[in-house]
Amino acid sequence: MKFFDYFFRKKIYSSPENFIDLSQFIGTLIDNTVNSLFRDYHKVLIDEEITYIVFAVWGAKKDGELTPLQIEINNKIVPVIQQVIEAFKAKNMTDSQNYAIGFLVRGMIIAKITYLIELFKNKISTRDTKTQQNHDISSFLASLGSGAGDNQTGFDDSTWFNRFGDDNFRRW
Repeated sequence: MKFFDYFFRKKIYSSPENFIDLSQFIGTLIDNTVNSLFRDYHKVLIDEEITYIVFAVWGAKKDGELTPLQIEINNKIVPVIQQVIEAFKAKNMTDSQNYAIGFLVRGMIIAKITYLIELFKNKISTRDTKTQQNHDISSFLASLGSGAGDNQTGFDDSTWFNRFGDDNFRRW
């Protein structure tokens, strides 16, 4: 009767808390890394082409060499990718699986940093002319939130719902 065992075997699931803990750990790690990189290098990142950060995150450039600053940025990203891979606690991951995780993490980092660069540029260009308020980096990042417990943009769900009035974003 092994034929029926296939259909009626008990499935082993991890508890939902494990999924949430892992995703919160990875999300917070990436958010903190992105905020730290943007805080440390925003002056250069705003002045350079947007592809500057792509080469820095990947640690490679098609034509030519990386700048010392790009190498420095890459040296801060590589340990984060290793931490994410280690968080999965998979001992027998293939090189292809490791690369896939690194690819996804790098993509997230690039997307978040480019978003922050463009958001900061927009904030600077539309600054309040009446008060001539300077938009320094610490107040800018503080306005986005900490990333811990928030979604990737720094706002919680209720903020998005109040802001946009539509809860369709909650569907996945």
